[in-house]
Amino acid sequence: MVPSRCLLFLGASVLALSCRSGGAASPLALYPASSEGSNARLNGTLEMDGDCLYITREGERWLAAFPSPGTTWDAGERAVRIGEKVLKVGGTGGFTGGEMSHGAAGIRWVQAPGKQCDSSKIWLVATLAEP
Repeated sequence: MVPSRCLLFLGASVLALSCRSGGAASPLALYPASSEGSNARLNGTLEMDGDCLYITREGERWLAAFPSPGTTWDAGERAVRIGEKVLKVGGTGGFTGGEMSHGAAGIRWVQAPGKQCDSSKIWLVATLAEP
């Protein structure tokens, strides 16, 4: 019989590896996907600052958080994929979802953003759309 601590460690290890692409750490902040959600839309540019992904528009920026499962990071292409839609860093797109303006503390993360990421404004991306 395997002790529960070993199973917990194994589960955490599998999750951590699934968030990596090509051996590099993923910059994705991931939240649990839900069939319910906001359908607001933010048009902006996907930008990367250090290990953090942001959506920027007219001098404002939001930390981009993506649904899990369903989102992957391609380190070689520096691109986010949600389903069949792909957006590269520097690309402009439409991000359906909603804003969390009270920071990251209220979110039960699948993969939390790095501590260096500015989480004062977060956009919970539901889907990628054309700009």
